[in-house]
Order: sequence, then C-alpha cells, then structure tokens
Amino acid sequence: MRSISLGTSLSLLYAVSVAAVPGSSAKASSAVPSATPVFNVQNLAVAADTTASSASSWKEAQCTTDITDATLDPTARWEAAKADDALNEALNAWSTSGAASGLGFPEFISNYFTGPDNWNCGDIGNTPCSTVMTCNQADYPAGYLIMNSFSSIHQLHQQTYDALGDALNTMQNNIGHFASVFAPQAEDNSEIFKYIIDAVVLVASIGSSFAWNIAFKGLAMATSKWFSMGKDVTNAALISFSTAMGKDSMQSAKDALGTQNGISSALGTYFSAWTGLESGYITSLFAGASDEASIDALKTLTANGSMLLLSPKVDLSGMTSQAEKILYGQLIPAAWAISPETLYPRILRKAGACSTSIDGDVLSYMSKDTLVGGYVCYNNDAFYVVNINTSPGMEPFEALPGGNHQTLNGNDWGGVILEDMVQSSYQAYQLNGNANGYEMPALSKIIDGSGTEGDLVFENGIRTPGFFTLPICDDIEAASNTVEGGSAKGKYWPCDAPAGYNAGGTNVHVNNGCINVNGENICKSQTKYTNIADQSTGDITATIYAQFDGDDKTDYKVTPGCKLEASWPRAYGDVYFGANNCLYDSTGTNINGQCCTETTTDSVLNPYYGY
Repeated sequence: MRSISLGTSLSLLYAVSVAAVPGSSAKASSAVPSATPVFNVQNLAVAADTTASSASSWKEAQCTTDITDATLDPTARWEAAKADDALNEALNAWSTSGAASGLGFPEFISNYFTGPDNWNCGDIGNTPCSTVMTCNQADYPAGYLIMNSFSSIHQLHQQTYDALGDALNTMQNNIGHFASVFAPQAEDNSEIFKYIIDAVVLVASIGSSFAWNIAFKGLAMATSKWFSMGKDVTNAALISFSTAMGKDSMQSAKDALGTQNGISSALGTYFSAWTGLESGYITSLFAGASDEASIDALKTLTANGSMLLLSPKVDLSGMTSQAEKILYGQLIPAAWAISPETLYPRILRKAGACSTSIDGDVLSYMSKDTLVGGYVCYNNDAFYVVNINTSPGMEPFEALPGGNHQTLNGNDWGGVILEDMVQSSYQAYQLNGNANGYEMPALSKIIDGSGTEGDLVFENGIRTPGFFTLPICDDIEAASNTVEGGSAKGKYWPCDAPAGYNAGGTNVHVNNGCINVNGENICKSQTKYTNIADQSTGDITATIYAQFDGDDKTDYKVTPGCKLEASWPRAYGDVYFGANNCLYDSTGTNINGQCCTETTTDSVLNPYYGY
C-alpha cells in the first residue's frame, strides 16, 4: 500500500584541522594522537566563510516577533528566517563532513546551528529531540525553526509509539475473552494473528493517518486558513511512512508467531511488529541518507514551515483508542476465518427496505434473534450481517459469534460496530461495479461508494471502502437457494463471485525433492500439493524457495539456493515446480519462462528438517 516522502536530515560537525576554517582562532591540540582521528567539533555555520548573499541573510536574521510568534503564518516565519537556505547549507555540510564527524545526522544538524547536545531524533525514545526549543537556544533563528520542525515529527511518532504500548496493555486484559466471544471453538486462537500479520503495514499506515489527523484536527485545522498546508503535509507523511515501511519484511514477526501457543503472547508479537514499524521509520527518516526515505522525505515534510503548525502542541491523547479500533477491526473477521466449524461471514442486502418492523420475508430465512441482532439500516437499504448455516434442513442464515449489536455495541472491542462493517464492505462492493472482490488501494482517500475522495488518506478510518470486505449477497432468495442446493463453497459463496474468480484456487505441486511455497513446505514424497487461493486479481502470485540442501536434516531454518516470485493466470487449477526449478502448467509448458534462479539471503523453514 505505498510511497513515502519526509523531509531533511540533521547533524553537522566541524572537524579535521580547525585551521582550515577561515578566521578560526583555535590552536592545534597537543594531545597524543589516538588510533581514531580526533575531530574538533565546532559550529560550522559560525566558522565557515559566508560570501554568498543567501548565506549571509539567514545568518543575519534575529529572534524577532515575525519569526518567534507561533500564532503567525508558518510559511511567513520560515521565509523570514531564510530557513530553506539554512537547511540546504546544513545538508551540504552533512554530505561533505558528516561521515568524518562521528555524529549522527540529527546531532550534526543541531551542532551546525549550535543547538542542544544528544539530539538523536533517529531514536524514537530520545527525549531531547521531542523537546521544543526557544529561539535563543540556537545561534540562528533558522536553526530554531528547523530543529523544532524535526521535533514535531519525532513527537508525533513517539506519542504514537507510546499510545500503541497503552493499547497493548489494555487489549491484553481482554484478548482471552475476545477469543471466547468471536472464535469460541478455536483450538489455537493465536492463529488469529498469523492470519492478519501480512496486513500489519496496512494497519500501521491507517494508524499513522489517525495520528496525523488527530494532531491537525486538534489545532482546529479544518476551519483554519492553513488547512490546505496541514492536509498536504499529512498526506505526504502517510505516503512516506507506508512506502518506507512497505519495504520492510514481516518475516521475523511471522517466525515469532509460529512459536506462540497463546493469544496474549501473539498479541504482544503483533504489537511489537507495529511499534517496530514506527521506530524503524523514525530511524530511517533521520538516517541522513540522500534518498526518498530520509533527506528527501524530511525536506518535503518541513517545506514552507508546515511542521511549525505542530511544534508546541502535539497531542495524541485519542490515539490509544484508535489503535484498538483499527486492530479489533482486523481481528474480528480473522477470528471468524480461523473457526474450526468453518464460518461464512456474509452481508445480505434488501434494497429500500429499512424499517423499524420485522421484515416477514427475511424472517423466513433466519431466526428473529439473528435478524434483529445483525440488522443495519444504511442509505435506506436493509442489511443483515449473518453466517451461512450449511447443515441440511436448517434455516440458511444464522448469527455469527459476536456478530450482533449486543456484543459490538460501540463500547467494547475498540468501539467497532456492525455499521462499520456494512458501510465499508458495501461501499467496496459499489466501487467494484456492484460486484464483490474489491481491493482497497494502498493509500486510499476514497470516502464513499461513488469514488469520492476526501482530503486525507484513510480519512474515514475503518469505514474506508475495502477495509472490511465481507461478501455482499444482493439477492437474499437466490443466496438461500444456493445454500440449499449444496453447491461448491468458496470465498464469496453463496453470494455472486466477481468475474473470472477461481473458487478452487491453484494447487502447486513439486515434481522432485522439496520446496517452500508461501511459508509452507511441500515434498514430492510426503505432500501432494499446497493450495493458493484466488487473490481477486488478474494473476495469482506466490513466493517459492527451492534448491535446499537435502542432506541437512537438523537445521530448522536455512537459506535456500534460490527464490522465485512466481505468478500465473488465476484460472489455472494446477501448476508444477519441475526438477529443473522451473514452473509449468498442466500441459507441461513453462509459464512465461519462470525459473528459480535468483539467489537469496532469506532464512526460511527447512523442508528437509527431520525428513
């Protein structure tokens, strides 16, 4: 889900020979040389020769009201201090002297402007970087504005990180009860988290959107003349976050979940993955690299003084509850998905049928408790959140575990309610041309079923079309007949599947030895195949690892000889991984020339372990 862009890096040191700085009165040190070169750290901005007009202008600025008054236009303050010129000079100094300085990027920038020590913004727990400066704490007003801009970014992610810790503590007190409500018969309820771990980047991105939205709305940005600036920087921040974190592998979290035997510890592992994204992003952003994840991103975020809108007053007091809502929104469908009794969560729709009375026609397909408990009125259409009862001779629709207004009452489970599920799922259905199978874009700004875009990414939170994707049955009678007919079941059954959907998915076979497909080991002599479900896209994809050492029977995890990011048309029922490490269809034809030739450093489960 993603592209990132955040601002500029911070930290400047002056070293080597002080005599190289024009006008310096410092004397050479008489200390005995050490193995590591000794650097005399000075303020480069003070010492450097300033012949350029742009340089002299930002160094001549004073801490006057037009710069220090936080109620003024942030762009005007930024321009009055000539902060763009100052930042560019600091970045140039970093590129030429940063590596030799021994300082991290933010510390180097702080030193450049004679700011505070220990300005380690790359550490999400660093206190100095989350402390707002006054103008007289730096030698130059531009430095004061630049460093407070960095501080704003750090504060926001630090408070998000802390809020996630609070959410974890709250949820751990309730997660055992959650499993008994929504997955009452699951033998291993930690499987719930394995089911959603791949979506943690999405969850973190939506969480980040809430953080920025909370921060700006707390400043009454919606009605202020700076709303456009706040909107632009919020969206840029989310693009930056999701892109950078989308590159990170969740393999370590997946591996950790594989060893869990309890839902509470699995919850902790999941939150560790989420908080790891927050801390990893801050580390990447303030690394000082000349790329889109660091300096380019910082420059975008701090442009025109936009971060000055936040610097004195970042307050994410509502973030803990939002983090819970987002995660419970993922967990509830996951709990239904892992149920050993095979649940089919569906939404039945009856157009124009909102009513305060019991619908007798609908009542013929389900019990009164199921009808009332799962009923939602939205845009004058009646919706019923139900499970499909596959038992012969029974009413075709029944209640889902926990899928009723009494349980999802807005006070428990993060505040998730049935209306959230219905609105998000049905608007996704509308966006897909009144068909199931919609995939939410990586950074969606869509707020309704007509494709209208809001001002901010994920503005509607868990009601964003496609956050929930419960299949919609637009014809209740037809769905009932399908259930009674006992037809083959699938991802959308008994609702209409999208065009081209392969209900049976694709079976991946191995013709020789052992391979690993999407984390699952299959061997010619032990396992017939593994099934890859239709992914509601043009092609089905899978990650295949091969060329394992068949003699290694004792190492649980190993680095295989090759990795193949495979794909094939979704209509294929079977594909075969050949002895020559190439992929074939059922006729023996190589699929688009795909062979496993790429080397890898990934560590995966050894299919020959204990073989």
